[in-house]
Amino acid sequence: MPLDNTCPNTSLISQAQAIRDAIALAMENDPAIFLTGEGVTDPRGTFGTTLDLVDRFGKERVFDSPLSENCMTGVCIGAALSGLRPILVFSRIEFVLLAMDQLVNNASRWQSIFGQSNPMPLVIRIIFGRGYGIDPNHSRDLQNFIAQIPGVKTVLTTTAYDAKGLMLSSIADDGPVIFLEHRYLHDSIDDVPDEYYTIPLTQSERITEGDDITVAAFSYSVLSAKKAAQALKSFGLNVEVINMRCINPLDTTELCESVKKTGRLIIVDTNIQHHTIAAMIINKVVEKVFYYLTKPPIVLDACEENTDLLLGTQTTTEAISIVKAAVAIADKETSQNLHLPAILQTLTDGLDIE
Repeated sequence: MPLDNTCPNTSLISQAQAIRDAIALAMENDPAIFLTGEGVTDPRGTFGTTLDLVDRFGKERVFDSPLSENCMTGVCIGAALSGLRPILVFSRIEFVLLAMDQLVNNASRWQSIFGQSNPMPLVIRIIFGRGYGIDPNHSRDLQNFIAQIPGVKTVLTTTAYDAKGLMLSSIADDGPVIFLEHRYLHDSIDDVPDEYYTIPLTQSERITEGDDITVAAFSYSVLSAKKAAQALKSFGLNVEVINMRCINPLDTTELCESVKKTGRLIIVDTNIQHHTIAAMIINKVVEKVFYYLTKPPIVLDACEENTDLLLGTQTTTEAISIVKAAVAIADKETSQNLHLPAILQTLTDGLDIE
């Protein structure tokens, strides 16, 4: 939930249910919306995000798709141009690579050629991330690549609250939207408003407040940043965590305001550190608030190997890296009171409890 949320009617639900609820709510209100993708009618319901939707809305609006990603993307683009509002699901991020012709050459260009008055309401859900027994062929984080497609909004979920609000905004948008979901976050639990609500597709979010160090993180890495921030706070180091949930267009407004206050920046991403969103963030920070920086920004990225990592291992590794980086760039007065082994012990004890 956001820091300033005051909604009285909420339910504690998983991110998978939040996505499913958002799709169902939108479909109830608009008969032009349909859902398709490989496995959306499977008994497991695409990690639980499409369960029972075919029973509720029928096979004409919720249906499995053939193993032809480029073709189905073209079909959905055509449907969107004809007045329908398709939601297309790729259960593995690698599958969307087979649809790049349609995405790059058609979906991304339509409104720039024919004007914003010609809508193309298309949502493409993509599930990504390492782990869960997935082999190297389906373990990539390609959001850096996807975010470079012009004319296509791109968002990443972190919490169930994010997921429902961003999904409803994506469905309501009159342009193509790529909706990225980390596979490990489908089971994460959060308080989510029961009613219809939206989150702007162009707005980052402040997760924790602090005045010592700013941490910008994406999707699953936001959880690691929160754990690190909690451990550091007990030792007097206050970290402000920014959820960079909107990456195309990239919103750095909240981040730059935070850097003005802290003067220090750590960026955490699950991507490898080459031609990245993290590099673009540094570019924007240097352009807008360079003279507020007291230390060079630090980027913590994923290893370059396509390995299958356990959830606990990945969380612990990222959180420990954040703690070490934060201690390294803290001001001298604060760092004198920081005992790194004690902080890491507090962090790992907290992870063991969870």
